[in-house]
Amino acid sequence: MPSLLLILILLLLSCILKLTLSIIWVPLRIQAHFKKQGISGPKYRFFFGNSAEIRRLFAAAAESKSTCINHDVLHRVAPLYYEWSRKYGKTFLYWFGSKPRLAMSDPDMIKEILMNTGGSFEKIPFNPQSKVLFGGGLVGLDGDKWALHRRITNQAFNMERVKVSPSILVLGSLYMFASIYYTFGPSTLGSHNLCKFDPYFIKLLTPKSI
Repeated sequence: MPSLLLILILLLLSCILKLTLSIIWVPLRIQAHFKKQGISGPKYRFFFGNSAEIRRLFAAAAESKSTCINHDVLHRVAPLYYEWSRKYGKTFLYWFGSKPRLAMSDPDMIKEILMNTGGSFEKIPFNPQSKVLFGGGLVGLDGDKWALHRRITNQAFNMERVKVSPSILVLGSLYMFASIYYTFGPSTLGSHNLCKFDPYFIKLLTPKSI
């Protein structure tokens, strides 16, 4: 009986140690590591991470009323990126529970990650809701399945076929602007800068990074 009790105590201590490492020691060490590199973010909260703050930001965005029609929708569809990128910079660290997430919006860095084939950057597993949205396509695949789907879809992005795409995009854009013009009037296009686009992000749209 004493030996059984000792084993139970050791198992309990082992579980407590693993839990302490996973929800306290490791997250704080990761946070300190990125802070040394100049990357900050919302403070890690034990066990829950930044989940409560994320829920508050989405609730506030859902309650806010949009008074105009324009292309600036980030503060409504992704309020955490909108708020925290303004506060902490283009690259910041935040937490889903004890799992870290590194968010970035620098086009050069994004392109380097998208084109990386060395396995240094792992994809984030989908939660049930995002799994329904993205399905079993290229975005959520990895390994051999990703290579197979990439080989199939890559045929649609060779240079000869991409050269035909601009005319299709122009026609689609003209149709969209015409619809806005006749629905909301001629002042809508100019007053809300619907035509504004950052050409720097064109760098991301290369066949290798798609």
